[in-house]
Amino acid sequence: MPRVSVIVATYNSSGTLACTLESIVDQSFRDFEVWVVGDGCTDGSCQVVSALHDARFRWVNLDRNYGSQCWPNNEGLRRASGEYVAYLGHDDSWSPHHLAALRTLIERRNDLDFAVSGCIYYGPKGSDIYFTTGLFDSDEAKFRYFFPPSSVAHRRDAVNQIGRWADPRNVVEPVDYNFLLRAAYAGLQFASTGEITVHKFAAGHRYLSSLHEDSEEQWAALEQAPWNSPGQVDEIVERSRQQGRFMVAAHGDYAKHQAGDVFNRIRRMKGVIRPDLKPLTGKICIEQTDERRALDWHRLKKAARPFRWSGPNPRPRILIPYTCLGKARITLVVHALAVKPLCDIRIAVNDRAVRYKIQEDRGMRTLVFDALLNRADHTIITLQTPNMRGLNPNDASPKGIAISDIFIEPATWRHHARDVWSGVKLLLGRCKHGAYKLYQRTCGL
Repeated sequence: MPRVSVIVATYNSSGTLACTLESIVDQSFRDFEVWVVGDGCTDGSCQVVSALHDARFRWVNLDRNYGSQCWPNNEGLRRASGEYVAYLGHDDSWSPHHLAALRTLIERRNDLDFAVSGCIYYGPKGSDIYFTTGLFDSDEAKFRYFFPPSSVAHRRDAVNQIGRWADPRNVVEPVDYNFLLRAAYAGLQFASTGEITVHKFAAGHRYLSSLHEDSEEQWAALEQAPWNSPGQVDEIVERSRQQGRFMVAAHGDYAKHQAGDVFNRIRRMKGVIRPDLKPLTGKICIEQTDERRALDWHRLKKAARPFRWSGPNPRPRILIPYTCLGKARITLVVHALAVKPLCDIRIAVNDRAVRYKIQEDRGMRTLVFDALLNRADHTIITLQTPNMRGLNPNDASPKGIAISDIFIEPATWRHHARDVWSGVKLLLGRCKHGAYKLYQRTCGL
């Protein structure tokens, strides 16, 4: 019987899963078993586990995709044999002494039910955002603060008192919030290791994350190994304090929500639930709406034409729910408040860079480009906005570009003819200007 059973819930994220499991292999505390439970995975996650050639790592795949960590976690609990259970998300990682730090705390506190380690939430790449949680001194913190499952270990028999993970369709709060709150109000004891050993890359902070698997951030963090440099970790924690993001992950008030609302909102934000895919048959306008878009876009601003600021993620994404056999012409209308130079923007469609034109008409600026849309799936536009200072240099919520309406239509020969004519006019204008300069020099003017 191992001392700790580790449960890793995963779904079709083999790239990040390989990094996550690598951080478990590197643990200095070795008395553990690992249950990697797929939520109906259809990718190569099984091969990632078998490639470790470690009997402590076992793979189980559920019969279908249920859409939440609660079902894989409950299956892991059913199979776990350790005295304690620890969780690790498939896109998070542990420092090599994470389990050792939890064991030390558990051995020091015989009455302890939940051991919690410090955790750093990494914002999207390039955002310079860091949240810190899991560092507390009082057992009362369990009623106020949220601790991500990747930082938590609990007695396996604690579920006999509070029950297993709840069905997210039957509760108003997120399932991990619900699990911890039930433990808190049941009187179970919580304590913190007081040190950072968990590095979290929350999918909920990354808009459309389920449509765009990218393990670059996870592998970079694992290879750079900030946990081997306490000064670097201290610097990140201090930065989160300066940003006002230290110990701010709190249990919210979900009294106004219906059961399952938050579950579906998170699934829409990740791109699991998407608008119906439609063929592009003519010119259409996609208006800005106010649903949550993680850290990619700020909330909707009311105006004659509603708009949204991008940020703090410097690489915000736009979902296009249309298909087209040929190229489509896409026009992003930039709101008048966006005073930054548009030439610094970079645009990619389905990860392919595209060239765009900046057009101005009646005081309205637009970014116009042609691109191939996916024929059988949604298309993702990614903007790269390097300048994120916002209108106010002291703005705590950096802003990139303000976008209102998005127009999209099939690209036709008329569009290309207009492009050619615009290019000819520009060339003629330059030739005329050059001829005038030559005339001035000839006349000695």
